[in-house]
Amino acid sequence: MPTVIKGSGSIAFSNAKTSSIATITHNYGSTNYVCHPVLTTVPSTGVALVVLNKTATTCQVQGAVAANVTATLTFDWVVL
Repeated sequence: MPTVIKGSGSIAFSNAKTSSIATITHNYGSTNYVCHPVLTTVPSTGVALVVLNKTATTCQVQGAVAANVTATLTFDWVVL
């Protein structure tokens, strides 16, 4: 069974279509993993969460929306 690491984080939009970048530290030890972020609150507009810059010990999550928005969103994540 693969190792599963869980956590949570947040991203912020400041009158923008893209959010701040949240760095997840997981110490998985390899780049052969999947990082799956899931919003814990459902905003009134669609939000895409994108995983960026995977390394053996970290990855980053950024949000994107169709129109400028100001909001802070929380998400849970799992690395496996």
